[in-house]
Formats: sequence, C-alpha cells, structure tokens
Amino acid sequence: MEWVHRYIQAFGGNPNNVTLFGESTGAGDILCHLNSAANEVAPLFQRAIIQSAIVDLEVPNAHQVGWQMSKIMSALRVQNIDELRAIEAEKLAVLGQGIRAVDDGVFFRKSWTGSLVNLDKTMPHHLETRLGDSLVVELNSHSHHLKVSHHLNEHSRSHSCSRHTHSHQPVIIGDCGAESLLWSLPASLWTAAGAVKRIQAICQSLNKANVLLRSYDINSFTPPDELPERLLDLINDTRFAWPTELVAASLRAERGGHGVWRYVFDQESPSRGLPHHAVDLMYLFDNVPLPSLPSTSPYDYTEPREDGYFYTPDDSDDEDCPVAKRSRSAGPSSLPCGRDSDDDDEVAPGYDYDADWAMPVVDDWTYARVRNAVQERWLAFAHGEAPWREDKVFVFGPEGEVGERSMCIFQARRRTQMWKEALEPLGMQTVQKLGLELCNGPPADARSYY
Repeated sequence: MEWVHRYIQAFGGNPNNVTLFGESTGAGDILCHLNSAANEVAPLFQRAIIQSAIVDLEVPNAHQVGWQMSKIMSALRVQNIDELRAIEAEKLAVLGQGIRAVDDGVFFRKSWTGSLVNLDKTMPHHLETRLGDSLVVELNSHSHHLKVSHHLNEHSRSHSCSRHTHSHQPVIIGDCGAESLLWSLPASLWTAAGAVKRIQAICQSLNKANVLLRSYDINSFTPPDELPERLLDLINDTRFAWPTELVAASLRAERGGHGVWRYVFDQESPSRGLPHHAVDLMYLFDNVPLPSLPSTSPYDYTEPREDGYFYTPDDSDDEDCPVAKRSRSAGPSSLPCGRDSDDDDEVAPGYDYDADWAMPVVDDWTYARVRNAVQERWLAFAHGEAPWREDKVFVFGPEGEVGERSMCIFQARRRTQMWKEALEPLGMQTVQKLGLELCNGPPADARSYY
C-alpha cells in the first residue's frame, strides 16, 4: 500500500482515491488495517471492500500467542529466532494456517479493544434490521453518492489523517452462500455421535449445546448421508456468515449507522453449481471460461422409425436411416454428429450439467447478468459513488437474480434467527472455536471409536 500511495500518480492514479479490497484471509487483513494505528494517523486507502472474510475476531496478544510460536518452532526443530529466520520460505508457508494476527502493542490503534468486533457498540441483531427506521438518519434515499470528506478528494495524505477520516472509511462487506464447502472432506469424516460429543465439550453447557444441536438438526442418530450437510451449515455460520454480520454491525455502529453496504452472493458457480467460497471472484474478474454445451446430434432431429423408436448412431448402417443417407451422400469425410468420433461424450471437465437437459448450471445470460452487476457496483464504489442504498442488502443470485432487497430478504437468505437463538448465547469466542474444531475433522484415533 505504501508503494501504491507513493508511485500510483506516475501511472495516472490518485493516491488519495485508493480502494482496498480482498477475499478470505485477504479480507481479514483489511479488517486489521481498518483498526491499525497507521490507518488512524495516515490512512493509505479511502474505502474498502471485504469479501468473505475469514479471520479470528478475537486477536491474541503477544503473551497469548507464545504457545503458538513454540509449537511452530518445535515442528521446525529450531531453538531460537535466528534459526527460525534461516528456515526456507516454503517450509514456513506450509505452517501458514497456524499463524494469525497478533496484537503486539504496535500495529493496532491505541483505542484497540483486542477484538475486530466492538461488542460495546455492536447493536443487538434484531435491531440491525431496522436501519431504515432508526439508524440511517442522514441517508438521502434519492442520492447514490457517498458523503466523502472534502479533504479526501482535494488534499494530500498529510492533510487527511484525522481520526474523523478513519472512522468514516466507507465499506462494502458480504459473504457467499456456501463458503463451508472448503471443509467438505473433514465434515464427511465426523460421525454423528462424535460430532455431538465434540460440540457439547466445546460449548461447556449442556443446555446451550442442546439448543445449538436442535437448531441445526444434529443428534446422535443423524443419518450418515445427511450429517455432513448439516455440519457444513453450522461451519458456514460459525466461520463466515455470523462473523460477517457481526463485523458489518460493528463497522456500521462506528460510522453512526451509515457508510456500510451489505451484500450476499448466492449465485451458483459455473464449476460446481453452488455459491462456494471465492465464487464472487470468478464473476468479478471474469477470467474463468464458461463450459460449452455438448454438441447436439443430427439424430435428435430425425423422424421415428416404423416401430416408434428413434434412430441412434448404432443405426448408421441402416439403409433407411435418414442421417446415414445424408452422410453417405456427403462423402466419407462427413461424420453424423458433426465432430470427431472420439468426442461423442465430450463435456467440459469439472462443470456440472443438468442430467435431463444436458444444460450447464449457469448459462451465458445468467453469468453475464451477475458479472455485469458485481463489476458495475464495485467500480461505482471505487469511484466514490454509493453502490446501492445503505438500508438495503444487494443480492447476487441465485439463478441470475440481482438487485436491492429489504433486510427481510436478508433474514430469509441467512439463518439469522438461529444465530440469535443458538450462537449469540455461546459468545463469539466459543462459536469461532467450535467452527475451527469442526473444520479440523475428528481426531484420527476417534474416527473408528465413535
């Protein structure tokens, strides 16, 4: 970011009009930068887009993270920092998932509370949906322009470094509908009894654990073929959906009820037919080719035989077959299906098709509609315009649906009532621990026990 701020003007850019956006752990990094001391004093970006953030909302301090460093050093068989610095980067990257943001007393701002969610300012969930009634008191519903401070547009970085600027950096934030597919394998390794026991142990309250288990329809007798899907729902809410809403509410509260735009991305992926993690990037960057439809065969358009059945490629030697007649009259180089004989069953690998209609899950029109919508909204935001009304949630998908929707639609798209009843009583720290444990799968020695 420092490089961009220093040199972007030479490329025709404006160092005082920078939009920072990231996905997954990159989105988590943005949350840290929003709460950094440097951003409070001399911000390097003017707005942020947070997509499917995955991060520990409770950031450990240096003392708390000491055990983690000891664990890493033990795994690498090093005794001191000098030996750790000599380790190849490839080996350190393997352990990257165990390295988290640390409150070292330097990076975060002085008013930092140790959490990426300000629990003192975050409103109860049932009040968050009343933005249009009480929170967005300054919103002009007929205006789609951000109320950006005047000095952000005209003055240099040195003149735009007040606390007021920091607290009013506009933010777009949202998540995808099926983020937890990342952990499909470990979720499939749990047994019903093992999952129930582990959830009860983490909750440390039988009553709270039972509420959680009932909410997600998990018990010791859950059928093995249904258990992974229910666990993935729980993982999705504990690691993405509910934390995203907590962060959005906290950011909104810090900004006086405005300056935060919420979205949900439920559009199916061309590759898997589900709104998996990072599917929004496929539409945003438009760099993943859509699958092509399998070629139709000339046999699909022939009249039926006398016995009522249709001709097939196996009837190519039949003198009465109209396709075979056309093929013989056209010459030996012509093939009935209009393509190489080895390609009769060719379908773009890795893409889902409807078995009955041989159609891709996402067609060209649907893909273009969602792609254009997300690109237009992101670019408008980067140019200082409001992407949509603040008291609305913008939906991308499913099946090509795009547009502003009421917060009631958001409640229907996400399990908000279950969050209130099952997750809020546990607290954020316990909920995130629960999600992490389920993502790791059962202990190896317990998989055969339960």
